[in-house]
This record gives sequence, structure tokens and C-alpha cells, in this order.
Amino acid sequence: MVAVVEAPDDAVLARFSLMLATAGNVRTRTLKAFPELAYREIIASLG
Repeated sequence: MVAVVEAPDDAVLARFSLMLATAGNVRTRTLKAFPELAYREIIASLG
């Protein structure tokens, strides 16, 4: 299962992930998602 979540900041998401992990039956992997404009700027900087 994949869940996409948003949080006000990284610390909130870290607390949430740690809370889930304490149950022992959930594994999490956190990946950074960029806003579209930032992503376009990254791609444009490649040349």
C-alpha cells in the first residue's frame, strides 16, 4: 500500500511516522516531494 500525506512540517510527519512504527506492524519510507514549480526549476537547471 502507498499513502501520500502532507504535513505542516517535517517534524509533524516524523512524529506521525514514529507513532505508527510503535505498533510494530507498519513500516514507513519517507520520500521528498517537490512542488511543481520547484521541480520545473530543477529540470530547467539541467540545461
